[in-house]
Amino acid sequence: MARGRWIAALLLGMLFSSVQADNSPNERQANFASGNNSAHGLLRGRVYFGDKASLGDGTIQTYVTMRRGKPRSVGVLFSETMLDNLPDAPFDGNNCYDVDGDGELNVSVHPFECMGGHQRILFMPPQASDTPFSWVLLNWNLLGHDPEGVYLYRPHFDFHFYIQDYLDRNFIRPGPCALLIHCEDFLTATIPVPAQYMPPDYVDVGAAEVRMGNHLVDLTSPEFQPGGEFTHTFIYGSYGGEITFWEPMITVNTLRDRPRNLCTPIKQPAEYQVEGYYPTEYCIRYYPRARSYTVSMDKMVYRNGT
Repeated sequence: MARGRWIAALLLGMLFSSVQADNSPNERQANFASGNNSAHGLLRGRVYFGDKASLGDGTIQTYVTMRRGKPRSVGVLFSETMLDNLPDAPFDGNNCYDVDGDGELNVSVHPFECMGGHQRILFMPPQASDTPFSWVLLNWNLLGHDPEGVYLYRPHFDFHFYIQDYLDRNFIRPGPCALLIHCEDFLTATIPVPAQYMPPDYVDVGAAEVRMGNHLVDLTSPEFQPGGEFTHTFIYGSYGGEITFWEPMITVNTLRDRPRNLCTPIKQPAEYQVEGYYPTEYCIRYYPRARSYTVSMDKMVYRNGT
């Protein structure tokens, strides 16, 4: 498909500085899982934190919440200040390809010759091992991305929770096909996912992207309806006929509206390729006292792999 068509215990104000004093799991548990849940609502049980990165004027960190030894939520926690002074260059230059061969990279006029906006790579804590998700790819998209009229020129964040191995993802090469993907890798990315593993209403629109994979979209989502608007949505990723990531996608304006408990069911497939605990909804939450947000995938249920 042508490129032109497509595409915390307590959450205190000081939490991000305190947790990094000791990055061990025991220290994270002591700092964030003392049993006082008044500041973070549904973040109950033991909370374990993974990697942290800087973006804007703030930070973002992965976590998993556990109850009775079972995962109940995976997500990212970020400070309100992460939304301030976000990069104003449209791309970080990590995923580009000179399609027209003119020796320059077009980053200002659509269709662009770079993809992915600004990325941060964050691994989940080891306590998340009973879920299929091992790392998170965060993308800040100042200019949005295809398709035009839906996501393009709508500044937003992509929160990719990856099942696919990190190194395997790195081998999805740049090239001139679709969303700057190598044409051989485009063919791999668009191998059909067997019907039993496809969630209802999701379709393949050929939105295969360099160092991401294919993006499966729900054409019944509000942003695809007449007069509809993109505020937040959910996308599945695939590569080689396998589901490779689960992705909440959220506009910066939706986050700046500070939703207190905005949760949406995730459409589920009939069967799962990898066993583990899977979420049944994704949530966007703002915590005024902590001046922090979470984007999480919650209400996890164990699924057998087939």
